Amino acid sequence: MLSAISAVRPPKILARILVATAVLCAPAQADPAGDKTLLLLTNPDSPPYVEKEADGRLGGLFTDLVSASLAAGGVSFEIHAMPWKRIYRELAAGNADGSFAWAGNPRHHDRFIVSRPFYHNSWSMFTWRTDIDTFGDLKRLPSLPEEDAPLLCLPHGWTMPDWLDRLMVTGRISRATPNDITHCFQLLARGRVAFAFGPDILTHNEIDKALATLDPWTRPDLRELPMEDAAVSGTMHVLFAKSPDKSGVRYRDAFDRGLAAIIADGTYEALVRKRIAGLPARTQSDVLRRLAAEGFVSAPSGHSMAATP
Repeated sequence: MLSAISAVRPPKILARILVATAVLCAPAQADPAGDKTLLLLTNPDSPPYVEKEADGRLGGLFTDLVSASLAAGGVSFEIHAMPWKRIYRELAAGNADGSFAWAGNPRHHDRFIVSRPFYHNSWSMFTWRTDIDTFGDLKRLPSLPEEDAPLLCLPHGWTMPDWLDRLMVTGRISRATPNDITHCFQLLARGRVAFAFGPDILTHNEIDKALATLDPWTRPDLRELPMEDAAVSGTMHVLFAKSPDKSGVRYRDAFDRGLAAIIADGTYEALVRKRIAGLPARTQSDVLRRLAAEGFVSAPSGHSMAATP
């Protein structure tokens, strides 16, 4: 997938703000922007999607998929890690070429060149409140001032889905924004926030870790809310910077072509299966079935939906 992985000297404009020294690099042939190397930014705060591996390198399912798509599209690239707030600022200023992974949101199209979806997430929400049994109950919460509304935890820099944004604007919820999803579930397990929300693979992993740190006799009874509504699933994208030379459009087109290629030749499915192999069989099946419905992987046949190591 990657031809090389190494540490490199970052551009001067980013040198002071790079958080991680791990950088993914991949040379490619027929680069759509000539000899230029695409600079991509991400934050390894959402394992198993984007994370630091044990050796300090950037990894995770989204890193694998984006890297393979760019390589297949003929793009030379580097991936640097930094906080989301800085990522957005650098990308908007044109100091970086792209960033992943961003949830689909119409507002992104105003400022960036947006790739086709490269993954389809299903989201989960947990709460300890006994008066909330379904997602619909959130819409029926009373409208309160921001300081009195129940807190929903979503990490700083994460895109607030439109349907959650509407709940916040109408005073049904307010938002807590720690630095990462792990902290969100620690706050939930301690009763400091009323709700925690995130992609299904990630949330199920984090809820178990958070509860394991508490006394089983005093920890709250956390429940997952049914989230069947299609509005609570979402697509993931790469954002490319807009620039006078239209390089963002060329990078986007190359990424989209590469993504189509790795879907067609089975690389996409192989990468997904490898990354989810350690998850419970039901979770693996849910992920593969959802991706098959969106055309990312082959349709299920028989009972062989579980991933293989």
